[in-house]
Amino acid sequence: MEYHGLSGQVLTSAEKAAIQVSFVLLSKDAKGTVKFWGRISGAENDYLICQKGTEDVFTNSTFYSIDGGLTWMLLPPTTEVQADYCRQLRGVFLGNPQYEYKIEEPVPEVPPPEEKVEVEAEPPAEDAEGDQEAEADEEQDDEEEKPDEEEEKEEEKEEEAEAAEDEPEAKPAEKKKKTRIVSIQETVRLAYFVEQVDYNCSTVPRGAYLLNESDTVIPNKFFEGLSDHDAGKLSSYCHTRHMAGGKGEDCFDFMDTIDQDVPKGVWTLKFEPIMGLVVGSNLLYPGFTFYHKPGTTVYGQYYFGDGQQNFDLCFML
Repeated sequence: MEYHGLSGQVLTSAEKAAIQVSFVLLSKDAKGTVKFWGRISGAENDYLICQKGTEDVFTNSTFYSIDGGLTWMLLPPTTEVQADYCRQLRGVFLGNPQYEYKIEEPVPEVPPPEEKVEVEAEPPAEDAEGDQEAEADEEQDDEEEKPDEEEEKEEEKEEEAEAAEDEPEAKPAEKKKKTRIVSIQETVRLAYFVEQVDYNCSTVPRGAYLLNESDTVIPNKFFEGLSDHDAGKLSSYCHTRHMAGGKGEDCFDFMDTIDQDVPKGVWTLKFEPIMGLVVGSNLLYPGFTFYHKPGTTVYGQYYFGDGQQNFDLCFML
């Protein structure tokens, strides 16, 4: 927590004391190293977030606290359906884990069942001959009546055409689509936001992690930090996720570098001369900060914000 003030926000004394005590208990219960992730500000209460690591540093369990770090609850991962709903939500977090957001969505239309066509059986030969004679008689009668019927039909068509010209065109009635209301708890939205920040922002200096022979990502014990020259380049920092499209050429080249992120300019780097740190910020998720002290193994990251994406980024670049 020594470098948490780089973004202009810090934990309160009460939060620091509670975290130091509760992390000891949580690490024993979770059987792993627990690290502070950040704080998401809410209208009523703030969410404190921490993560417990495993043997694979890319696999973490996320916990949240609503009482200032005294107790922690597990955040389950979101499903694809829940993620689609969370993308529609806007506004700050309320700070109540039991609060439910209401989302209106159209009800999927069910196709009508297919009608079965019944095939009629053919009549016997004797009946068919009798029917043919009867049909021939009816056709003769119909031919005699046709001239009168054709004249009547022509008169009716002319009357209908005149009436249609006088009447205004009627618009077809639009069918109202049926909708339903879906409820999403705020803890689901919270878990989705943490997942998005981890995927898009979580960063380490290149060479800090390596991929062993069992395809497990582990910390590099021989990492001594970036040089002063390399520390000022975006290409020297990698996302903590596997490279898109497969593995790299060696055990260090298996993560995407942040200089490839779209849009260009989403990341900013600056040097903090007092502490001797290189500090990076993400403009798409304001509040996310990572830092590294060149020539040392000091690096880290955290988030202090309101849990909102910057949708005006395209007008800022």
